[in-house]
Amino acid sequence: MSRIIPIDEITDGQVLGDAVKNNFGQTLIPAGVDLQKRHIALLKTWSIPNVTIKSSEEDSNEEISNEVVEMSLRELEKRINWEPRNGNEEDLIEMAALATAKRISNN
Repeated sequence: MSRIIPIDEITDGQVLGDAVKNNFGQTLIPAGVDLQKRHIALLKTWSIPNVTIKSSEEDSNEEISNEVVEMSLRELEKRINWEPRNGNEEDLIEMAALATAKRISNN
């Protein structure tokens, strides 16, 4: 799982989850880069306030079986009366299903 953090909270060695692009759509730093102090300077130069960082929780998603994820998706469908209309909303549903699956797996 990834999380968004302010650039002032970046520590050396954190892995960039999403590519950082400027206002013109040019990639400043590609996804997967191990961040260092020079990257922070670049981000400040371009006035980039936040970045997406990969967290160690991402590996734990692999431990959750597809059956549990499907069960959590069905549970979510019961609780909400909403059909995703675009990719962003589909991502939200997927994230909610994974969070629900983690909760079920931990119980």
